[in-house]
Amino acid sequence: MLRRNVPDRFLDGQRFMEDHLLWMRLHCHGVKMVKLSFPLAVIHKRPYGDGGLSAKLWQMEKSDVGNYFFLVRTGCLHPIWLLPMVALSLLKFLRRLFLIMLRRIMKI
Repeated sequence: MLRRNVPDRFLDGQRFMEDHLLWMRLHCHGVKMVKLSFPLAVIHKRPYGDGGLSAKLWQMEKSDVGNYFFLVRTGCLHPIWLLPMVALSLLKFLRRLFLIMLRRIMKI
């Protein structure tokens, strides 16, 4: 949830990982955030790979990496952090692919 007076919003035209970019931009601009330790909603599908936009793993990965380049261009992320962030993103992507493959093999 965001307060009405928060200046940042979703970027027009971004379809994947737009929420992740918004949270990173808000943090960059010093907006106070609170992480709740309890769920506010329940979903009845796996977090990725089953359907919807989250099933399009490669598009999500490209957008995630693109988010880091955007943050460097806008001065929110120091360029020295670009390589580690992209590497971490790619490792998470490979992990997701592995888990989806494992689910299909195990039929779980």
